[in-house]
Amino acid sequence: VVTMPASSGGGASVLEMLNLLEQVDLAAQGAGSAAGLHAMAEAIKLAWADRARYAGDPAFVAVPARALASKDYAAQRFMLFSPQRVLDATTLAAGDPLPYESPSTTHFSVIDAEGNAVSNTFTLGSDFGAGVMAEGTGFLLGNLIGNFSLQAQRDMATDPARTTSNVVGTGRRPVSSMSPTLLLRDGKVRMVTGSPGGNTIPGTVMQTIVDVVDFGMNIAEATSQPRIHQDMRNGELQVERGLSPDTLALLRGLGHRIETGETIGSTQILMVGEDGVEGAADPRRPGAEAVAQ
Repeated sequence: VVTMPASSGGGASVLEMLNLLEQVDLAAQGAGSAAGLHAMAEAIKLAWADRARYAGDPAFVAVPARALASKDYAAQRFMLFSPQRVLDATTLAAGDPLPYESPSTTHFSVIDAEGNAVSNTFTLGSDFGAGVMAEGTGFLLGNLIGNFSLQAQRDMATDPARTTSNVVGTGRRPVSSMSPTLLLRDGKVRMVTGSPGGNTIPGTVMQTIVDVVDFGMNIAEATSQPRIHQDMRNGELQVERGLSPDTLALLRGLGHRIETGETIGSTQILMVGEDGVEGAADPRRPGAEAVAQ
């Protein structure tokens, strides 16, 4: 479905309505049926409440268009739907699509005709970063101040002698998960890789390298391999879909608490071989492409 971008608000609403209605078997209900029309009316209400809250000029406000068009977000919003009653359109509140918005970090890998290589991860830290553009360049400045540890600040306030690392201070740079990586063999570039994905980035890059070096996969196989991420906040082991149920059962038997959900990372890999350079663009995010020029 190709439709109007964020500036109209209507295009995102169309996609949100369609995603909401995927939860209902409209074909079985039949055209013109009360059940079908009820579902469509409720979908319009839910999408319109979000449009009223979030639609605007993306040059001035951060419109979560990708999140509003997310199937996962629609499934969460659809929990308000009931086939037996109507939602009150006059009091219906907007949802919270921001957790479903795609992260803002991007990555690209480049090898030129002379063998020079670049692995570049770029992040603004948040929508529109610091909200400041370098004059005459079109480049927005990042805002990673949120990456400083608030807990470290609190610890220092109560115990000034306590050793802390990632605390905000003059001239300090916050920690980042960005991990652009080159692999060399005999002093020559063999592999260029990297990924967006916040805290999942280091583990994603590690798994990519292990898949190629230890498991002997080509970069296309390594890109499509299901990934994992260990969440340190709640202790859950996040896994992508595609792992064997038997494997998951064994992991649970070891004590892992498994959470299957969103995709992890979006690697962009180049590999230098005997016959030239191979590229593998991760399909986990839209717009990725491997190109020879």
